[in-house]
Amino acid sequence: MDITGDEIGSSLPTIEIITQLLVRQQIDFVQTTTAESADDTSLIGNLMFTSFSAAPNKNQAPFAVYELIPIPFNQNNKRLRLAQIPAYPGINSKSHQLVRWSKEEAAACDFLQMTTCRESPVRRKETQNDCIYQLLTAAKLEDCRVEYFAGKLFVHRVGQYWAISTINATKWHTVATPEIEQHLLHGNEEITISSMALITTMNTKSLACD
Repeated sequence: MDITGDEIGSSLPTIEIITQLLVRQQIDFVQTTTAESADDTSLIGNLMFTSFSAAPNKNQAPFAVYELIPIPFNQNNKRLRLAQIPAYPGINSKSHQLVRWSKEEAAACDFLQMTTCRESPVRRKETQNDCIYQLLTAAKLEDCRVEYFAGKLFVHRVGQYWAISTINATKWHTVATPEIEQHLLHGNEEITISSMALITTMNTKSLACD
């Protein structure tokens, strides 16, 4: 097993690294050729525990893995969002190869400190008539499917930001966190957020909708 500590990070305990890379374990009984006696008992064999682990080699092409969050958008008085897109695509910038996981497939993966998966997805080449390719290249979305979104408000945390989608532009007010339950709104605190926005607030501030 060849693991580079700088790539994984010193914050990940060694036992957790071993656990994540563990693929299979098996127990075998190995019979002794001659019976051995110890403390009035006969030794007839030994149990052998074998652990199989997997780790990438240094020559493996790196993939940048992203989490895709379909945010609802408004079109022709309808609330829509992209459908049937992978939850986690991985992209190699040099070969333009693409790997993808659905939410179900990604359940056995860890994408936080050290990306590990029990099963590796199939690599495929990006094509221009592919929705993921069009998303990554900011091209016209001609091969993407959409579905209806019934909710009037969509809020999702993205790192230090909040992704917000509403039917119309909405007026919000910044409020000190301790006062969120009983807050006073002032005119100079009012801000207007478009129907789709990516915003951030300070740790001591919250947003309250009218």
